[in-house]
Formats: sequence, C-alpha cells, structure tokens
Amino acid sequence: MTWQLLPNILGFGSLLFYAITLLPGLLHFTNPEFVHSKFVIWITKHRRNLGISAFFFGLAHGALIAYNHQADLTDPSTYIKYIQGVILLSIFFALAITSNNWSIHHLKSNWKKIHRLTYLVMFILVWHIIDKMQNNWSWFTPIGLLILFVLIALFSERKAIEILDKIQKQE
Repeated sequence: MTWQLLPNILGFGSLLFYAITLLPGLLHFTNPEFVHSKFVIWITKHRRNLGISAFFFGLAHGALIAYNHQADLTDPSTYIKYIQGVILLSIFFALAITSNNWSIHHLKSNWKKIHRLTYLVMFILVWHIIDKMQNNWSWFTPIGLLILFVLIALFSERKAIEILDKIQKQE
C-alpha cells in the first residue's frame, strides 16, 4: 500500500462507519422487517462507537491530506479549498462530542437537532467526493458514491413515508 492511498482508505473507512450508523434509523421506516435482524440490533447497540470511529477516521483522513498537500493551516484560503472537509469534520465533531448519555440528558431536544445534522452529511459527502476526486478516481470513489446514493434513496423514502403519514393523520 502506498502512502498516497492511505488517505483514501481512511476517508472510505469514515464513510463506511458513517453509513452503518444511519442504517437502523433508515431501515426502521423503509424496511421494518430488517429492524429485528441481528446485524441491525448489533449496529444499534454500537452506534455511538461506530459514529465516533467515523469521526476519527475522517480526522485522520483530513490530517493526512493536509500533510500530503503541505497545507498551510494558518492561511484562510486553505479552509476555503477544503470547505467540504471542514464542514464534515465540524459536524462529525459535534456528533462525536454529544454521543453520550450526559449530552442526551442535558441537551434534551437540542441533542436531537444536533444529531439531525447527520443527514446533511450524506449530501455534503457527495459534493466532497465528486469535487476532490475529480480526475483522480480510485476504486473507492464509485463504491463510496454508490453507498451514498443508496443512503440518499433510503432517506428520501423515509421522508416520503413521514409526509404521507402526516397527511393520513390529518384526514
């Protein structure tokens, strides 16, 4: 394995851990029969650790990219160049530091608002991957995009189900 590939592996690992954390919530609405599978139960039980792992994989990915490109972290234009990564790491950081019982108890409804940011991540990730991997795709790129498009489809289906449920309750 070359050092050039390691950031891609870490970024892909972050995407995988992130995608896995979304499955229980998305499948609950779209495919309720999967909710009681051993795999989904295991994910639900370990969701916090998987999410925190996604953050650390993403952080390592970003640190290696910055190191490999000799990014000047004191230059504001660096943050503009890597805006998607900065936004993603900021969201993952907020999710990671609030993934504990204390935060759930003390933040109450604000905790839910913070953790809803996880759904924004999938859209920013598509932008990030397409922008940063432009003309430089590895075999991780199409697989990562496919995973994201599946997540977005499940999320869209979930939102459609929620909207239809609201309409039916109003009738």
